[in-house]
Amino acid sequence: MHTAGRQLEFHLNSSQPWIAKIPEDLWYPEHKETAAAMRAAGKWDAMYGDRRSQLVCIGVDMDKAAIIAALEDALMTEEEMKGGWPEWRKLDDPFFHTGYLEFVNRERPFHPTRLCGFLKTFGTREHDVPEEEKGIAAGVMSAKGEVWLACSDAGPFRVQTRGNELAAAPRQEPFLVKIHEKFWGAEQKAQHAALVKDGQWSAAHGDRHSALHCVGLHFDRAAVEAQLRECLLTDEEMKGGPEAWKKLDNPFVPKGGKAEKRPPPPTVHQDAVMGEPVVAA
Repeated sequence: MHTAGRQLEFHLNSSQPWIAKIPEDLWYPEHKETAAAMRAAGKWDAMYGDRRSQLVCIGVDMDKAAIIAALEDALMTEEEMKGGWPEWRKLDDPFFHTGYLEFVNRERPFHPTRLCGFLKTFGTREHDVPEEEKGIAAGVMSAKGEVWLACSDAGPFRVQTRGNELAAAPRQEPFLVKIHEKFWGAEQKAQHAALVKDGQWSAAHGDRHSALHCVGLHFDRAAVEAQLRECLLTDEEMKGGPEAWKKLDNPFVPKGGKAEKRPPPPTVHQDAVMGEPVVAA
């Protein structure tokens, strides 16, 4: 980060991530030497490793005490620290102008055609797409999650977008509710107990649900969330039940039988915005 007068420049140091973010078995000798030196100097934190902020300010007639106090006020509060990364990543990022949206629904499945059509409008902000076709999700540059499609009652589909590229494939493991209880092993029983305890198991749908995480630039989170809800089955469509739902076309799997093409590998910047690196299966 650099300021000159009232101008602010902010760049992600994509070539040198925090050493603490690199698994130790992948450390190079220089990583080991740096970490060892920082530990010896008491500069390596047990929880955050080498993560830190260091800012040097130069000016005229500065009230250094007031500036230090203001910077300390800009740090996360004790209460905010308790949320950890799951909550921190939801904060708006004024440096990259990013926003985060977590969409979770356990009440009804998505209509496959409506959802696929909407996801294909994601990330068109910087692409050669007619302005009228970009829509409210043009700034959503990355999204990933598992969705419950009405036409796929056995298990969820894993979906991921990078820019305006969409990839989708059915998860190999079915919903737990689709496995008869007499075939549950210890792992499935423990999973069921945890879901019930956390309020993530319903009498009507078991563990069926959709969870989609979206990150973008200059996008209206409320509008995107509202449109995602419009992609769910309507009350009238819900009345048809699974027998009617399975007759719906599934555009995520074209007639040739292959899922949507996989998007290109994510950039370092995208991973930094999304949080943990995405490893393609």
